[in-house]
Amino acid sequence: MQYEPKENEAPLRVVPSADRPSFFQQQEPATEVLLLDRLRIFMGFCLRHKLLLIFGGVVGVAGAMYWLDSKQPIYRAEATVIINESAPRVLSNVKEVVELGSRRGFQSTLRFYESQYRFIQSTEVAERVIDRHQLWNSEHLLGLDRPGNNLTAEEKRERLAAANMAKVLANRVEVSPLKKTMIVGIGFSDSDPDFAITIANSVAEAYRDHNLDVKRRVVQDATRELKVLMDEWEVKYQSAHKAVRDYESEHDLGTIPNTRKTNDERLSTLSSELTRTRIDRIQLQSRVATLKRYKKQNNLQKIQASELLKDPLL
Repeated sequence: MQYEPKENEAPLRVVPSADRPSFFQQQEPATEVLLLDRLRIFMGFCLRHKLLLIFGGVVGVAGAMYWLDSKQPIYRAEATVIINESAPRVLSNVKEVVELGSRRGFQSTLRFYESQYRFIQSTEVAERVIDRHQLWNSEHLLGLDRPGNNLTAEEKRERLAAANMAKVLANRVEVSPLKKTMIVGIGFSDSDPDFAITIANSVAEAYRDHNLDVKRRVVQDATRELKVLMDEWEVKYQSAHKAVRDYESEHDLGTIPNTRKTNDERLSTLSSELTRTRIDRIQLQSRVATLKRYKKQNNLQKIQASELLKDPLL
């Protein structure tokens, strides 16, 4: 069966495979034309609405600049402290009146440090800082002096009167312990870098002062205990000495020479005991007097008592 071309129809021509255009060769010019058409459409749109586009760009840039100007930079200051869980020892040979941070295992140590972190962020420490810098009526701490704040003076006074400044400051204190160490960072963020540095250092100092107060209370308790112990031994000594004298005067033991010899021996023994007791009493009085001088001492470098200097915490 042969194919016969119709009238006015061009005869079929067989093209060799090497001369045939591939599919991608046929699509490539169409893709370029489509891209050029889209580019022309976009350029035409930009030219037709160039004023609108310029106005939108100017408005966007102005808005961005206004937003950046209205935002204040925030600075973060951090003070570093070392927390030691060892209990404070006032006297080297005396059991502690109050045991703090005794080592009882990992869980106990973990609870101790967690308690210290919570205390650093407590209102008690914040109150010390506020008292030191007189921040009870600080508009800056409450954020009333931020740019764009349009509150009246009366509204600011009402905000200050209703605010719990200690809680406000405590909520802004950050604690960041360094893993596997006793080092703890106390951070504070604020728009004023000097204010942030001052508060961070003051929180660390307030926490230190609290530990010194605990130490001072332990010293005071130990001093009272030593004084009571000294008075008790003095009463016992006087009572025993009087009982010996009463017994000897009540009972006439042996002849006069033997009684004199016995009395001399007893007197010598009692004299030695009395001397030893007086020496012990003087030593106790000296220790009490030494400890009394440091009841109100906050500067650890001025402490010269050897019993206190042996303490690892100090």
